[in-house]
Amino acid sequence: MAVEATGLVLGVGGVAFIVEGRIAGGHDSPFGIALTVGALVSLVGGTILFKRFAPNGGLWIGNGVQNLTGGLALAPFAFGMESVADVMPGWHSPQRSPISPSLSR
Repeated sequence: MAVEATGLVLGVGGVAFIVEGRIAGGHDSPFGIALTVGALVSLVGGTILFKRFAPNGGLWIGNGVQNLTGGLALAPFAFGMESVADVMPGWHSPQRSPISPSLSR
């Protein structure tokens, strides 16, 4: 546990070191930086919890559990902020794809 805590402190310290100049220069918002630090803490926390409570079923089961849990956690926000009628299933897009124009119709 001490190694993970050290990694978390070093990670947050590294982010703080890199973004300190951007915050002082007024280039980035403090809210955006706070979200970045929160994402870093979540990533490290998820890694620690996965190592501690890893499923016995293997990598595919572990990946499936993570995806299902993330989807269930985000579903209330998705349904609360978006209309289901606005969802367009499929790979095609009404606009040109910046990644691969051949995917666009």
